[in-house]
Amino acid sequence: MTDTINMTPPTLCYYKTAQELKLPVKLLPGIGGFSITLGSQFYCILRAIVPFNTLSNVQIVGNKFRMNALLTRRGFPRPKTTGATKQMYENNMLNLSNIDFPVVAKPTVGTDGGEGVNCNIKTEA
Repeated sequence: MTDTINMTPPTLCYYKTAQELKLPVKLLPGIGGFSITLGSQFYCILRAIVPFNTLSNVQIVGNKFRMNALLTRRGFPRPKTTGATKQMYENNMLNLSNIDFPVVAKPTVGTDGGEGVNCNIKTEA
């Protein structure tokens, strides 16, 4: 189990769950991951990257505006959102008539640790 020390918390959680489910897991020494072979299919699990997260899924959930659009179409409750480009913001071309204040403004991607997030904006000005 010493190779599990290099696993990220999500990978370790997946590993322990796979063991509890008695799946044929095999540690991948030195990379902090593990593999599962099911029939002729080989799956490698590393960090939060799992074989079930296709690139198209990652592209959708990695963009807040796309993800909100998908959630809306599927009927999930969520806060109102609107999309805007940097140019729209800089040229005062935003239509905020359907938005209730206070609001949170954040980029569609790359807000790890809250970077780029502006909270509790009380007015349009």
